[in-house]
Amino acid sequence: MNWFLGGWTALVFVFLYVPIAVLVVYSFNASRLNIVWAGFHVRMVPAPLPPHPAAARGPEPPGHRGPRDGFALTLNSAKLPAEAAAGQRPRTGS
Repeated sequence: MNWFLGGWTALVFVFLYVPIAVLVVYSFNASRLNIVWAGFHVRMVPAPLPPHPAAARGPEPPGHRGPRDGFALTLNSAKLPAEAAAGQRPRTGS
């Protein structure tokens, strides 16, 4: 019974991880079609993205309210579904 459990576990891992490994290998395929292996390449992105304009401005001033505004936005976005759920009547029957 112990060999059966080990074999079954190995089959499950093969079933789960072999497709991921195949995707990783074929992501380096030089062909545009992944049907035929045309060689290895590493050009993952055709050209780098230009720098973001905010990066050129430098760090934010000391009184920046970004984290505080983000926290308030999180609370407000959680409030709407909670109010909608509180206003619903409980289900009765089917």
